[in-house]
Amino acid sequence: MTAAAGSDLAGRRPFGPGGVSLGLYLPPTRPGEVAEGLLTQARTAIDCGFDGVTIPEHHGQSTYPPNPVLLAVSLASRISAGWFGAA
Repeated sequence: MTAAAGSDLAGRRPFGPGGVSLGLYLPPTRPGEVAEGLLTQARTAIDCGFDGVTIPEHHGQSTYPPNPVLLAVSLASRISAGWFGAA
């Protein structure tokens, strides 16, 4: 998932030369709060100049989302700049 064509980040590739990404993680929390917490972190990262964010991909632990790719798609649908992926 990449930035919209008209954004400042258009044309930058995830993990490409000169790119800066931020891995998102949450402390143990209630399931309903995970998506909102990651959305807040992702917006903050993009607003601070990061090119994109990664969602952790370790299943079976309470601090990781069960489906990081679906969560990355959800974040990309709510934030118009940056790229999102699982790591």
